[in-house]
Amino acid sequence: MTEPRLIRFLLVEDDDAHAAIMIRSLEQNRVVNQVDRVCDGEEAMNYLRSPDHPRPDVVLLDLNLPKIDGHEVIALVKGDPQLQTIPI
Repeated sequence: MTEPRLIRFLLVEDDDAHAAIMIRSLEQNRVVNQVDRVCDGEEAMNYLRSPDHPRPDVVLLDLNLPKIDGHEVIALVKGDPQLQTIPI
């Protein structure tokens, strides 16, 4: 039997309480995962574009973010050929 594949999430959430709820929900639903977190849209884009960070399988994105809002993050990701296949 093969082991479940690790799912890597990038959680983009500026509110600590909301981030904790999301992480707890993933854990309670037994999602095998790794969750990396950033707190604003600018950090999200820096993370996604950095060769030093692993590519997430899924981005969980708050729309109301400081610096670059979630709608703009979506537009930037979907407009970038290197990133556009990542589900948000």
